[in-house]
Formats: sequence, structure tokens, C-alpha cells
Amino acid sequence: MPPIQFVNYDKLSEEDKRQVSQFGALVKFKEVPVSNLDMFRAGDVVEMIQTDLGNPKVERAGKSVDKFNLTIHTRCWRRYKVRPPSRSSTPQETNGKFCVYDKRHNAYGYTQAWVEFLVGKLKDQAEFDTVCKNNQVGSAVNKSS
Repeated sequence: MPPIQFVNYDKLSEEDKRQVSQFGALVKFKEVPVSNLDMFRAGDVVEMIQTDLGNPKVERAGKSVDKFNLTIHTRCWRRYKVRPPSRSSTPQETNGKFCVYDKRHNAYGYTQAWVEFLVGKLKDQAEFDTVCKNNQVGSAVNKSS
């Protein structure tokens, strides 16, 4: 006889449910809500975008480094007005499609839509160069999107 095997009763066929009914124990799994499950930290966003862009490298200070990094990410959220500046008195004023402020942890979470938006924008080398060279706020992303 095989060792104990756990199965999800709700996903069994009617025939399998009849066979299982002869056993004395069943386990019911409880779903527990998880806060910010679909949100990413800035560092995670950087890794995903760097990978999605094909892991490009550039020379900086004589070293080969990732082309997309936290500095570039910061320039992006400023350029596209996704969240307020650091230490803002209104940190919750974000573009909710791309970024959400977490008061409990005093941090920002970014969405998959933000990652996809940036990958789409930064595949254009001219846009990437503009972001890298320009530390000023540029075109806005519609907050109501």
C-alpha cells in the first residue's frame, strides 16, 4: 500500500469520490487571504524588466553592469508620474494601475501592468536613452487608467 497521499476532494471525479469514501480521513484546505499578493517591490520590478529586455549590459565605470537598475526605475516612475516623490506628505497619490502605497510598511508596491508598460516603453532605444539622460519629469501617464 502506498504512503499517505493528499488529494483535493473537490477536484475528484464522481467515481474517485466513491472510492475515497471508504477512507476515514479527508483534508480540507483553507484559503487564507494574502495582502499585496500581486504586488512587486522595486527590486523585483528591476529584475523582471532587466530579464524581459533580454538582460542587456552596459559599461559603467569600467564594469559591465545591468542596463536597467534601480536608478533607471526611479527615473521611470518620476517620468511617467506613477507615484509621488520620496517623503511626500501624500504618498497615497499614485497611479493605481501601476503602483499602490502600503501605509503599514511605508512602501510602494508595483503591478504587473507597470512592468509590462515599462518593457514596452524601454524596448524603444530612443525612449530608454531619454529616461537615462533626463532626470526631469516628462510625459504623464493618465492617473484614471
